[in-house]
Amino acid sequence: MTSIPWTPIVGETPLTFSSVGAAAAQGAPLAEGAVSVAGTALGEGTLMAGASSTAVVVEGAIVADGAVTVGGALVAEGIVVTGGTVAAGTTAAGGTAAAAAGGGLAALALPALVVIGAVLVVAGITYLVVRAVSEEPAHAPGRDDGAPMTDPRPVVPAGAPGSGGREPVSDPGPRSPLGAPSAPVSHAVRLAGQSTRENEALVQRLRELRGRNPGLTRGWDELEQRLRDADVAVHRAAADELGRLEVEDFQLGPRTEPEPADVGDIDAQQNVYHDLAQHAWDDLEHRQDLTEAGVRTVREATQLIGEIIARAGRRDWWDRSGPRRDAEAVLDRETGLVVIINGPDSSEPGTVFRPDGGGKRYLERGGFVRRK
Repeated sequence: MTSIPWTPIVGETPLTFSSVGAAAAQGAPLAEGAVSVAGTALGEGTLMAGASSTAVVVEGAIVADGAVTVGGALVAEGIVVTGGTVAAGTTAAGGTAAAAAGGGLAALALPALVVIGAVLVVAGITYLVVRAVSEEPAHAPGRDDGAPMTDPRPVVPAGAPGSGGREPVSDPGPRSPLGAPSAPVSHAVRLAGQSTRENEALVQRLRELRGRNPGLTRGWDELEQRLRDADVAVHRAAADELGRLEVEDFQLGPRTEPEPADVGDIDAQQNVYHDLAQHAWDDLEHRQDLTEAGVRTVREATQLIGEIIARAGRRDWWDRSGPRRDAEAVLDRETGLVVIINGPDSSEPGTVFRPDGGGKRYLERGGFVRRK
């Protein structure tokens, strides 16, 4: 290959293109300031000193005005090639077209980023919609969300009186549809609205009925125990049985009006109760027993004695006979107190106290016999 002469610009050194291996072999060291084009060494200061050349070279050949190609890579006008390296970052040695390749990748990367961004936006919106739908609470059809939930069963107060005001009303609602065992019910819950005073009122009615017509039934004691039972069902059945016996007694007995009480007898009775209370109050030990029962004065003690005698049944009365030993006694089951009323031949009216070891044991050892 022959050399192609080049007409230099004024003030420049002539540029000469040599064949491969002419001035310097490919890969050989270059002189200081020399430029290699496709492996061919050029003279020092030969290529576009001052960036004034506008020629194009492809493998040592002129291509077009305004650009230069080095090793097949397009280099813009005015770029100085020094030491075999293009200033724009493209290596001329070996004919590598890094600038062109980089431009092609950059052109493809922008559309790819746009597509990836659009896909991510669509995926994000889809995720938010699915999440919102999945977290929305399910509503029953036709149900008004604004209406409060109420139990369709009627609510009956626990303390409402039953038939005749004698028994409590229990919850008539069914058990759980799942068949789960119900929670254990405490004694206080089963007797909600049912006080000891109400139980004692039923027992008092039973004792009055028994004293008036003892032949109605043989199970008086058992019925009284069931009236005191803590179980609601047992208590209710006993109250119903007591009501049936009362109706039977009313149908069998004559319907007569009770005789009016003599005012003089009431006053005499109150005097007896007062004498008993005063005698017990004068004894320090008996006063202590009354104080433990909630009594603070002689008047309160008189009232308590009257209440004990009024609620006492036939089985609570005890009798004792003998010379200067005639007496009656009442054993109160609620307080444990014993009321002793001496006969007319005694110098003392009697007393009220709580015996050590129990009232029943004291009365039996003292010669008292339970009234039948």
